[in-house]
Amino acid sequence: MNDASSAIVVRARLLFVILAAALIIPQIVLSQDVVVMKRIAVFPFASQHLSDEEQTQFRSQLIQAISTSPNVRVMGDVAMNAIIAELKFDKLEECNSPACATYFGKILGVDVVLAGSIKKEGDRFTGMLRLVKVEDSEVMIERSFDHTGPLSAVLAGGTPPLADDLSNITFEPDSKYRWYAIGAAVVGGGILVYFVAKGLGLIGGKAEYTDPGQKLPPTDTQ
Repeated sequence: MNDASSAIVVRARLLFVILAAALIIPQIVLSQDVVVMKRIAVFPFASQHLSDEEQTQFRSQLIQAISTSPNVRVMGDVAMNAIIAELKFDKLEECNSPACATYFGKILGVDVVLAGSIKKEGDRFTGMLRLVKVEDSEVMIERSFDHTGPLSAVLAGGTPPLADDLSNITFEPDSKYRWYAIGAAVVGGGILVYFVAKGLGLIGGKAEYTDPGQKLPPTDTQ
């Protein structure tokens, strides 16, 4: 085998390896779960017999608990309140049904809404919280609580604790983004194969054939 033939074989083998990699990488991507971070709005809770300070404290505890989940990002109050103010709606705390949460969640552009209610009687706190998926009104979490003691310990109550439920929120893998990743891998692999093959001279060249017995016309040397 001459040097030219050897070079062609080496180039072909290298191209085969690159093609195999371009086919395998999308399969690896397809086997992985793609979970996209979800945006959540924490609505003010409907409350009875709680001071403004206690309402703020309880909501801050909710936000702190849910913010520990790696799968969610809490919408800021400034942005949420600005949008709600434009709608001239001032009773967001009463919006704790799945239908209402879904309606305003879509307006706010979030994926999930946390809403609920809390009532104080002496040192006893009762209420419920509900986590609603905006896309289809699915209730992901619905928990009632009945706690006697300091307000700061409400989320630590229950079995499992309410705080654990909020911090361990999980979502199904998003197939849409998985296919986006596969498409990007395929396109990227195709571009890589093209430029490597072109660099190896396997494509882009112009093949010419000259009959050894054919005499070429003389070249004008003027």
